[in-house]
Amino acid sequence: MTGRGAFDGVLDGLGAAIVSGRVPAGHVESVEAIVARTGVSRSIVREAVRVLVAAGLLSAGRRVGLRVLPDTSWDALNADVIRWRLDAPSRAAQLTELIEVRLAFEPPAAAAAALRRTDAEAARLSELADAIAAAASPDAFFAADVGFHSLLLACSRNAMFARLQTVVAEALRERSLGGHPRYPADPRDVELHGLIAAAVGAERPQEASARTRELVERNSNRPALPR
Repeated sequence: MTGRGAFDGVLDGLGAAIVSGRVPAGHVESVEAIVARTGVSRSIVREAVRVLVAAGLLSAGRRVGLRVLPDTSWDALNADVIRWRLDAPSRAAQLTELIEVRLAFEPPAAAAAALRRTDAEAARLSELADAIAAAASPDAFFAADVGFHSLLLACSRNAMFARLQTVVAEALRERSLGGHPRYPADPRDVELHGLIAAAVGAERPQEASARTRELVERNSNRPALPR
């Protein structure tokens, strides 16, 4: 295993081990030990470590080596951290947090989008709602769903809302790919995407917000099934 595959393997292996608690907070590691254990190059391990440091999972010091940090230091909005938590004992808590944060910012983002979108963006949002309705596979559903919600956030013209696109994408990945066989697309969920697009297109912010809130709340009423 070389190149990108080796990097992804080391990053996911280390990240998942830390987030799951298999490697506890306070544990001290070294780049050399990881190289010996994984068999990959020092440069690949260093790059994976750099990503984990940026995500708040590790600290690196010249004399102390690599130290695993507690969950209070993790970047909770980092897409990798979210994904690892969804595969860890903290899965149920992560699903709850995703719903709560989505309820906090997606409805107001939809309201802003209804006031700030361009005509071309409104038309594209409607096209994506149609693609969601027509999706014949989990992959197609996920692609259209991510495109829809990402565009909705971008149309808000709020840079902070737009920055949260990766958070929504991970929530939708879990819904469409991780859970799709157990949670096939509900007709009301599909309909709500069309209603949101229509409200945004008609410049009806309150309706756009209410429909978006309903869509997210519907997901909160589904049980957090194990992997």
